[in-house]
Amino acid sequence: MTKTRFLADIKSFNQDFNRCCEEYDSIDLAVAWCGDPEHTLPYKQLQKFGSTMRAIIGVSFEQTHPDGVHWLIDIGSDVRIFCSKAANIFHPKLYLFRRKNGFALFIGSSNLTYSGFYRNIEANMLIEGEINTENILLSDITQRFEEWRSNENSFVPTKRWLDAYATRYWSAIEKARSNGIETPPIDENQISTTNWLRLADWEVYFHKIHDGLLNTGRTADIYLNLLRTAKDELPLPWDVSIFREINNRRIIGGMEPFAWFGHVAASGDFRRIMANTSDVVVQATIVDAINRIAEIKMPLNWNALETQLDRLTALGPTMKVWSRLLCLIKPDVYCTVASPIVRDNMSTILEVPQKSIGNSAGYIRILKMIHSAPWFQSARPIDLDQAVIWDHRVALMDAIFYE
Repeated sequence: MTKTRFLADIKSFNQDFNRCCEEYDSIDLAVAWCGDPEHTLPYKQLQKFGSTMRAIIGVSFEQTHPDGVHWLIDIGSDVRIFCSKAANIFHPKLYLFRRKNGFALFIGSSNLTYSGFYRNIEANMLIEGEINTENILLSDITQRFEEWRSNENSFVPTKRWLDAYATRYWSAIEKARSNGIETPPIDENQISTTNWLRLADWEVYFHKIHDGLLNTGRTADIYLNLLRTAKDELPLPWDVSIFREINNRRIIGGMEPFAWFGHVAASGDFRRIMANTSDVVVQATIVDAINRIAEIKMPLNWNALETQLDRLTALGPTMKVWSRLLCLIKPDVYCTVASPIVRDNMSTILEVPQKSIGNSAGYIRILKMIHSAPWFQSARPIDLDQAVIWDHRVALMDAIFYE
């Protein structure tokens, strides 16, 4: 039995595509162009297939990103570049998933690019059914794939070819830019590499944390140990006596060995605020604001939160400082923007100046985006290792963006 559905919008397409990536064992794909894997989506969903993925890629007009071809090769997939002289442009967009007794076929307009999956107006059909000898559609599609994969119509890309193609690709982009011509590759390259954060599900987000830690030689434990220490040594509700102990000030301010999430005590003003035992009024304001923020339930009352953040920023230090304190008290809700590289990535996501992230309104804009993302709203994972990360998921964003 075969079922056919028209996917009239981009959201329904990528939701069904993600589902098929989870439910099926292999994939054959044929696309006119593929984009930059630095955009994470939709590449992260396909990574699981590795050697069970076969790809036929078009490169007409140098519109396929060379790193996309590299990525497919690096994960072990079987990649061929279409080159038939019988056609001017290789233009299909087909994704054929298989498992033991079933298949899923996407036919439509979405190329293997971030824009094709998440930005453009696209139209696709999804056909799912059982694999059997009587399925003429599946037989015809499979035969066409094999024709495209023949030596007559395609070739396996070598390093020499890839190097030459990359030169042509970047030359074409530079020529288009110099002539003021907007092309799909230029548009794709202008997409922030962190836009995935708005759309990622939990699996993508979790693996981005894992990759971020791996790439910088760190472990989740260095973050989690600090967060556990803060929970144990700085239990809520706070009172002004919390600033009397030097070790507490080290934890709050990010001094060694507690520097993760930002060394905000490097700010002379904040260090003096913590250490000045006679400045009880200011310290009392900090304590009261932190306690009130800790009491705000989910979903957050944004007006109540902004009122307390305004009280804190009125003391002098910006959200660069206060965001660290927030992620220490509620790591499942608040992120730090103490690190310059984190602020840079966040400003790119929101397309706002970095300086706006230092005020209450800018920080809340970040939180609203985070709290609306699928990965944030996901159910707590059953897997214990993932569950620990989920419990601290917003604070651990630092592991992705910190360099």
